[in-house]
Amino acid sequence: MPPRPDFNTIIGHLYDAASNIASWLDFLRAGSAYFGAFGAHLIHLDKENPELSISYVVGFEHHSLDIQRTAMRKQMELEKEDPRFNHARRFPNMPFRCTDVMPVAEFRASRIYRELLQPNGIEYSLMVQYSDTPEDFTGLAFFRGNEAGPFSDEDSRGLGELIPHLRRTLAIQRRLFQLDHGLDASYQILESLPSGLVIVDEQGRSEFANAAARSIFAERDGLDISTGKLLARPQQQAELLAIIRQTIDHGRPGAIALVRASGKPAIQCVVTRLAMNRGEAPANLIARPRAAVYLADPTQPLETPEQLLQRIFGLTHAEARILERLVYGRTPEQAASDSGVELSTVRTQLKSIFAKTNTTRQPELVQRVLSSPIWMARRV
Repeated sequence: MPPRPDFNTIIGHLYDAASNIASWLDFLRAGSAYFGAFGAHLIHLDKENPELSISYVVGFEHHSLDIQRTAMRKQMELEKEDPRFNHARRFPNMPFRCTDVMPVAEFRASRIYRELLQPNGIEYSLMVQYSDTPEDFTGLAFFRGNEAGPFSDEDSRGLGELIPHLRRTLAIQRRLFQLDHGLDASYQILESLPSGLVIVDEQGRSEFANAAARSIFAERDGLDISTGKLLARPQQQAELLAIIRQTIDHGRPGAIALVRASGKPAIQCVVTRLAMNRGEAPANLIARPRAAVYLADPTQPLETPEQLLQRIFGLTHAEARILERLVYGRTPEQAASDSGVELSTVRTQLKSIFAKTNTTRQPELVQRVLSSPIWMARRV
């Protein structure tokens, strides 16, 4: 098994996949090494833009395509009987292990284990599934054999930390696809992305910076833009430009933590190369190479409160929206009015929320959220 990469390496491959579809495999291989897994499967279905639907598998290259397709058909055949998928539908957005679903002996008696997982060497699974809209579905799973042992709570938390980055990568990919297909004449389609994004050339000259990036520049703390060029602190400027040039020249993503004079947490910077050619088109030898520089301010949350609640407790979009309002002091009646639904609908959703959070009363529910380590870390 390859050496375990650091988390930033995985994130780099992930953001690189937004503009370079081949990097999805690099992401899955790096993720497998990070989680001590022998294989992984990523599936993303986009009904609105079928061209963006993907399904990639690593770790099973020793099987022929026919065997892989047979396994996929078997998975579809047994999906409704698969206790893992039933659990994922009940707790969308929340990472889980197969050992969280039911006792090991009971799981090994299931058809999905006997007819699909065991024959393919899969003993343990670490998974997450979610849908941000009715038009899309995303699932990510990592697999271990018996000799590697089960996934840990730490592995579940690690997968949880990947989810907001995966969401953003797919959102960026969608916007770049729209831009590439002439649905918008400028980079303004990228303006509303929550991540800072700067398009630069090999000299660090900015061609476009979205609102989140401009907000970081405005602080003049660790990264600025001067005469149209990215400007880090003097001791890191040469390193930043070198990473940009190397990424453009060789296509490998790079990363750097840009230290701030204020003492605030460093700005996390990931650099990937923008694809200059699509499909089977001949290489454009006069195209100006560019890089995408993704910026994340650790003092700003990667997820909205609603998305965070979905991930912590496995809530649906509607359930998380109601719970967020209750946490911020709204009553069920006010939450119903805010959401434009009947009070009876909110009460039904509350019953489901109580069940998923192992609570029985609203004060207990709110306290459970406020005392959650992940939620508390977000508020710091």
